Amino acid sequence: MSSKKQSYIVFTFFLIILIILAVFCGFLIKEIKKSSESYLVTKKELLSIEPKIESFKSIEIQHLELQPDLERIKNMFINPEVPINFVEFLEKTALKTNTSIKISLPPQKVEEFKGFSSLLFQISSYGSFSNFSKFLEILKNSSYLINFEALNVKRLEEKELSELKLNLGDVAFNFSIRVLSN
Repeated sequence: MSSKKQSYIVFTFFLIILIILAVFCGFLIKEIKKSSESYLVTKKELLSIEPKIESFKSIEIQHLELQPDLERIKNMFINPEVPINFVEFLEKTALKTNTSIKISLPPQKVEEFKGFSSLLFQISSYGSFSNFSKFLEILKNSSYLINFEALNVKRLEEKELSELKLNLGDVAFNFSIRVLSN
């Protein structure tokens, strides 16, 4: 083989390698471009999500701060199915104020009151007016949402006082309270 022919073969060989390298580089550049575009899109998505993450963190912090208030609000409403906690509260308050009470729930249970569910309690009591006033004051200032609906006070006759073993000047109280329920 002549040297000219060898030069053509080497030149052709390098030309083929150069073409292959050029195609490979073009393919590589295309892939790099595609990857960088994908990276930019992902970065934009992450940047758009970041404020949402901060917002969620802020909401979580607010939720933790408000949790005690939410618990207090939840405790303002009684359980309409089993209002035991409220009845116990009434009984403890009566003991604390030296007032005897009898609690009854009318047959119709849950009713609507100003857009909320509620229970109506009827309470009868005997005792001194000052103790009963203390009892009502504690109810009024309690954490429960109470609406006083009716209050009847009756001075007891001497015969009733002796039958109930009460003191002179004691009175009978009958009243209804509506308590909001959940």
